[in-house]
Amino acid sequence: MATLEDVASAAGVAVTTVSRALRNDATLKITPETRKRIFSAAEQVGYEQKRQKILQARKNIVIVHKDTHFDNQMDNAYYFSMRTGQENACMERGISYRYVPQSMLRHQAEVCDGAVIMGNFSREEVDSIAKAVKTPHLVFTGLMNFYPERMDWITYDVYGAVELMVRCLADQGVGTVVYFGGDETPDILPRYSKRQVFSSLAGESGLVCRESVYGAHGTENGCRMMLEWLDKGEKLPDAFAASNDPIAIGMLKALAQRGIRVPEDVSVISINGDSPGEFMNPPLTTVDVLTKQLGAETIYALLDQMETGRTYYKKVEFAPRLLKRGSVK
Repeated sequence: MATLEDVASAAGVAVTTVSRALRNDATLKITPETRKRIFSAAEQVGYEQKRQKILQARKNIVIVHKDTHFDNQMDNAYYFSMRTGQENACMERGISYRYVPQSMLRHQAEVCDGAVIMGNFSREEVDSIAKAVKTPHLVFTGLMNFYPERMDWITYDVYGAVELMVRCLADQGVGTVVYFGGDETPDILPRYSKRQVFSSLAGESGLVCRESVYGAHGTENGCRMMLEWLDKGEKLPDAFAASNDPIAIGMLKALAQRGIRVPEDVSVISINGDSPGEFMNPPLTTVDVLTKQLGAETIYALLDQMETGRTYYKKVEFAPRLLKRGSVK
């Protein structure tokens, strides 16, 4: 009968590494390639029976997202980046996972060990999702967690992100600004609302926010809102600030169509740190909220819940960073 030593020899790793990998030890840090090599070696040397038991014990999770989150990368680079972090973490830890759009939850029949709720859902939507997944192990990632006493919360510092944006404009001598924002979750508290935090911090920093424009999210809507604002014929502010990168990218498109130069005529800044912004002309100055790392942390937190059986919940808040590029003077 094949032993752990036989598997270790075939895989070229230590016996303890084989043992921990086959037990799906959450604290073991090995590459997905090494993990795959170990399981392949177990099968080759006849360790298949043990391997099947391990596979049957593998954690199975679902990640629930809004139906539109993966429609296109330009509008949803935030969620594509987060998904990369989640998938890498799942492969690293040997977790079976699947993504389920919100509208397909009614077809969710398979039992899961844990679930990630990904996106800025309303309170009623969170209630519905939590009921449908039928697991006590829950992690929420979004701006506003309505149930911090029932699920872990993985997010970024909203106040800090807006503060970096406002400070960047103030340091560049910006006097007037117009804010463009996407629709926000109903019942969101003021400290998690970008528009409310921006209004407060702009005044404290000496910026004059001449107007706030709101509408649907996405690049095309950002372009439309900007064109409609320009059609009013008002004097350009020193800067435009956007609540996220897709809106800002649409704004850049509209400004280019009207022959308005960025940053010579007006500066543009936003929040997210999405990869498409780097390749705009000019490259978009933005606040990076570390979406890939956020995604990975949702998996680590969920696995910690399942492995330790802890009865308390935690909030992990990432500190954002400014990516100064060419769209601000």
